Amino acid sequence: MDFQAEPGLTLEIRILDCFKITPEAVTDENAHKIGIENLKTVEDVKKYIFDSLMEQMVGEALFNYGLKVIDSIRDNNVAIELPQDLVANDVKDFNFAPDFEGNKEETVESSVVNYFW
Repeated sequence: MDFQAEPGLTLEIRILDCFKITPEAVTDENAHKIGIENLKTVEDVKKYIFDSLMEQMVGEALFNYGLKVIDSIRDNNVAIELPQDLVANDVKDFNFAPDFEGNKEETVESSVVNYFW
């Protein structure tokens, strides 16, 4: 089959194979078709889905808890004082956009503190 991509450019397209996905209920007879090792029955599939969801939910909950802990530490601690020579040196090496209009020292200090926190 030829396909005209644009004037003066024709591509030959050859279809090698095609297939159609037909949704079907998971049964003990077709559970293995999911393609995940050790899934042989409907119960295996249910357990796999449950375990996967629980792992994801627990992981997200721990991550969110960790963020709250970090935020709490930040909120309850005195701001970090950075040496001015460090800030001045980082201002020279910081990659500011050509049209940057903010306070370069404040931006560098904030970036350094956030990096370590």
